Amino acid sequence: MNTDKETSALLKETIKTLVDQKVKLTRDRCEYKLRTRPLLQTGETTEGKRRRFFGNIDSDRAHLKYTIRHSLLLYGYIRGRSYDQIEPKCRKGNSPSWPTILKIAGKSGFEITENQCMEWLAGEPSPHRRERRDDNSEAA
Repeated sequence: MNTDKETSALLKETIKTLVDQKVKLTRDRCEYKLRTRPLLQTGETTEGKRRRFFGNIDSDRAHLKYTIRHSLLLYGYIRGRSYDQIEPKCRKGNSPSWPTILKIAGKSGFEITENQCMEWLAGEPSPHRRERRDDNSEAA
């Protein structure tokens, strides 16, 4: 099993990769939109083709956003942050999915139980929480 630092470093790199993928998809979407706008005005392209393209890209982007959110939540858990610090506000019906967090944790090599995850999402502090050093300590 990886240590917390190794796992958080691996998870951080995974998050960066996912964000890069999402940014690339967003740029592709914008470029396609700019390229096809003049064609739409002249009637040279079909609206169905355009809708399929945007449907595929938007679905991929939505999946990436979902995965990024849950990866960031796991990263915060590993770093000892409380769920309320990470997401102070969450709309009704938009609660994070603990099975997704467990799946990402399994891929990262981090062990977290279902109960730990559910308790953390309910407002319990993370067991990985570290006490802050005060400014007068010798180690600071």
